[in-house]
Amino acid sequence: MEDFNLFVKERLVALHNKLIDSVTQKHPFIFGILKGQLSVMNYRLGIHVTDKGVAVENYTLHLAGFSMVDVKNGVLAPEILHDKGSIKPYLVIEKDDFVKILKDQQIINHITNATLKFLD
Repeated sequence: MEDFNLFVKERLVALHNKLIDSVTQKHPFIFGILKGQLSVMNYRLGIHVTDKGVAVENYTLHLAGFSMVDVKNGVLAPEILHDKGSIKPYLVIEKDDFVKILKDQQIINHITNATLKFLD
């Protein structure tokens, strides 16, 4: 499992950087607006990985603005603070689809099988 966690951390950071670079190049105006708003935020997003519906691993992505600061495995602790409180979004995805996304760096092809949920 340690090899899988290392693979996820390395590939997830690379995918995140590729996504940010792509948005920056294709939509510099929109990115500039979002960067101004999000650059002061620290937030966490979660990923719950399953294999045929059985929990395999949890990840918490720590972000500061658009920079991915850390990826913690074994913990599902998402949180985005806003004026009215907080929301706790996390993605539920099958391991096979998650690995495909990380390997070929094509989110759109495999993300349709994922579900966005929120912790209470």
